[in-house]
Amino acid sequence: MEGVFDTTGRAPEGWMHAVFHGGPYGEDVGRCVPGPPAPGTLSVPLPEGGVHVYRLWTVGSWSDPDDPIAVYNPDGPPVPPPLLAAQERQWARAWRRRRGLGPVGLVALTDDGRMTYDPDAAAVEAMVAGLGERQYVVLQRLTGHDEGDFFIRVLLAEDGCDR
Repeated sequence: MEGVFDTTGRAPEGWMHAVFHGGPYGEDVGRCVPGPPAPGTLSVPLPEGGVHVYRLWTVGSWSDPDDPIAVYNPDGPPVPPPLLAAQERQWARAWRRRRGLGPVGLVALTDDGRMTYDPDAAAVEAMVAGLGERQYVVLQRLTGHDEGDFFIRVLLAEDGCDR
């Protein structure tokens, strides 16, 4: 997201102009983003730490159809926590084995980075009940190599409903 606007007023090759309604780049003109096509979401670092996500609102042009402009909404979509990668699953299994615990069957992940191994039904219910607006809980079943992994994401939407 560095300023890549060139002095000719045209986006560099492989990039397109972007307008940001609010958020960290709301007052910044002359930004460009990779594309076209414009990415559906953009994650930008915040000076105080963390990340702000913009959501693509529309793509248009003021005058030249060959010079598209992506318009982004600052109230981007919530970003679910990432699933555990194969290496992270292996570390979790090794950690449990060293402590004399059984294998991990289920992991619960939350937006704030909390991870719970093998939560019971009451713990999962408490996690879902504790969701704030636009927050996720992800439940990932860790299985053997041949079985594949399964997961479910629960989002508390703006209207207060679980999805």
